Order: sequence, then structure tokens, then C-alpha cells
Amino acid sequence: MKQLNLVLLFISFSIYSTEECIQGNCENGIGILRYEDGSIYEGNFVNGRLEGNGKASFSDGSVYEGKFKDGTAHGKGHFRKADGEQYLGSFKNGKYNGKGKMLTKEGNYYEGNFKEDVFHGTGLMIYTNGELYYGKWKNGRRSGKGRLYRKVFEGNWKNDKPDR
Repeated sequence: MKQLNLVLLFISFSIYSTEECIQGNCENGIGILRYEDGSIYEGNFVNGRLEGNGKASFSDGSVYEGKFKDGTAHGKGHFRKADGEQYLGSFKNGKYNGKGKMLTKEGNYYEGNFKEDVFHGTGLMIYTNGELYYGKWKNGRRSGKGRLYRKVFEGNWKNDKPDR
């Protein structure tokens, strides 16, 4: 029984299961590996490990496409969670790290820097309520210099002006 380590968004987990190479070369080459829970990996293998370009489709409907190194997401990639959350950007050791873009499950949009799976550094967040924040983030929270833009007017308009 092999251990397959994959890190998804903010959690990492290990799947201990029986897997089957259903096509190609899953030891050193390109192949398709199916896991007992229904998850499938399609892509490059080196010494039986996920390495290089690949696509992991998980039994919950989540999908990661991108680079792998030593069995984890590493380099550029796109992760789509089953709940609708998406991340496109850099991964390091299975975690969001470096520049990236995220659409949260609530519908907020973030573009900027990540560290260890959270917003960290400079970034722009566009909230579903119409607010926009541009500035510094630390450990997933707004921290440091930044600017929050709020709606100035919401209501009826007439001749390109607010109708008060």
C-alpha cells in the first residue's frame, strides 16, 4: 500500500488506499492512477511519485491541474474546490505561496500574494458587497497600510446623477 500526499487549499491530508494504474506507466512515465475512493491522477510519474505536469480529480469533485513535485502541488497550478472556491497561482510544497488569484466560495475575489495558504503581502480584495480593499495583508488579515473603498451612493439615478 502506497501513501499519496496531496495538499488541497487550507488543509493537507493523506489517503491510505489501494490504487491501480489503469493506463500507461505509473512508475516512470505518463499514466493514470485510480484510488480506492474514486480519485484519479493523470500525468507524469518519477519513481512512482507524482512529478511534473498532472491533473488530480478527487472523489468530492475538486480538481487540481498543474505542476507536482515529490507528490505534492508545487509550481504553477489551478485548484477548483467542489464548493466553488478557486485558486490560480503558485504552490510551494502543496500550499498557496507567491502570486495568485482566488475566487472564494462566498464570491469575493482576491489577487495578490499568498504565504502558507493565506493572503500575505500586498493584495487586492473585491468583496461581494461592493467594497474594495487594496493594501497589506498578514496571515490572512488586513494588516499594515491599505485603503478600503466603500460605496458612496446606492439608489436611483437620473440623467447620470444620483436621484435623491
